Amino acid sequence: MDAAERERVPSWWWLVAVVLVAAAARLLHIASFDVWTDELHTMQIARSGEYSFGPAYKTAPLNFILTAWAMRAFGDQVVVARAIPLIAGLLTVPLFALLFARWVGRRAALIGAAVLALSTWHVYWSQNARHFALTTLLVMIGLHGFLAYWKEHRWWGAVLAPAALLAALFTHSSAGFYLAAMMAFVGGSLLWSLLRSPAGGPSPRHHLLALSALTIALVVYLPAYLSVGKYLLGNVAPWNPAWNIVGSLAFYVPSALAVFAVAGLAFLAAERDSTGWLYASCLVVPILLLTFASNFTTASAAYYLPSLLIIALLAGVAGDRLLRAVPASGSAATRLAVALVVAAVLAGEAMELALYHTYYRGLKPRWADASHYLESHRQPGDLILAAEADVVAYYLGSHDGIGWVDKYTQDLSSPGVPRRPGGGVWYAVYTSTGSVLALPESATRHLEAKAVLKRVFQMSYGPKDRTIALFYEAPAVDR
Repeated sequence: MDAAERERVPSWWWLVAVVLVAAAARLLHIASFDVWTDELHTMQIARSGEYSFGPAYKTAPLNFILTAWAMRAFGDQVVVARAIPLIAGLLTVPLFALLFARWVGRRAALIGAAVLALSTWHVYWSQNARHFALTTLLVMIGLHGFLAYWKEHRWWGAVLAPAALLAALFTHSSAGFYLAAMMAFVGGSLLWSLLRSPAGGPSPRHHLLALSALTIALVVYLPAYLSVGKYLLGNVAPWNPAWNIVGSLAFYVPSALAVFAVAGLAFLAAERDSTGWLYASCLVVPILLLTFASNFTTASAAYYLPSLLIIALLAGVAGDRLLRAVPASGSAATRLAVALVVAAVLAGEAMELALYHTYYRGLKPRWADASHYLESHRQPGDLILAAEADVVAYYLGSHDGIGWVDKYTQDLSSPGVPRRPGGGVWYAVYTSTGSVLALPESATRHLEAKAVLKRVFQMSYGPKDRTIALFYEAPAVDR
């Protein structure tokens, strides 16, 4: 590396600054943001060791095992259950900068790490007692191993890649999207080499060894995939339409960042770096598989979270190459203008992160506020039917007189809906598009006729409306 190149390589103090920002963003409010039902599922499984929510969890137990260890060591609390995703999220940022510096350069990796540190999406899953932050960390390690084998013929890379991806699969089955993306890249590269016989490219043997290593991970996890697929197709109705997934991605990946990532791909193509096709595959193949899976299962945009690594990496490449394009003899105004372009992307991320910690309240429905209102207004004998009954029970400290409204949404006036002698019924339900209840028409008619709207706890972001409406149906004698 010559002196000019060394001048372009950032100091390690910049990495320390990025890591400190990442830590602050992920530690802030981690104990105070509202809990939601999936986090309570994680805690229940970790506490009991029983996978009572179907084989989708049983076949991906790693996060639950680690959470169980943390809860046994430090206490049965939500903030403890969030510790494993927090640690995974915190580790991902510096490891991103250190690992990918080898493949795209230190400054590009550092800019990408800054994008990741400020990403609202990654911060959100680093603060949730769920498995997606850990899955993302393991996919990143698997991608690094694959690149080590593919670009440098390191034998340990052929071992690390399937091992890390298999660990990711046992954390969440969506990691298979990225296994498929790497296999698609290798298969496409092999076909290209056979058709065009490019000089200096990877040999067919190199391709076949890569495919073999990745296939091992797929074969090991295949029985789990068959078990999960059979259960989901037979017992769970899909609920997340493709438009919601696309809307979620548009919210979590701002347009400026997406444009920067595309520019990064263009720079790699101009440099004739074949790994650009690998990164493109890790963007396109998972979204195609996710959209397909959403038609038959409960797949959500969170399954695509590891692709944020690729988006951040490509954004880092774009920022680095733009800064590199300005010659040392260039004017100060030109250098400042390019630096401001890169800074603007990071500033947009920082602004979204500020909204996340303030107005959006961690993207969590306001169940704590709603539960406290119910606690102060509920009369003896009143029943509570809630969209997330376990969360209300968590905040009220008891399951007594609390049920799931989903069990009775077809017709709230039917005899099957429980009533307590002398007590009324509270309904804590989600709205849809602001004012319309996310309930069947018959249930909505019942609330309009028999209940009174008491409070609304607003929470909307992106394509999602998580506003909670509290209705109260007085006892018949009072009505």
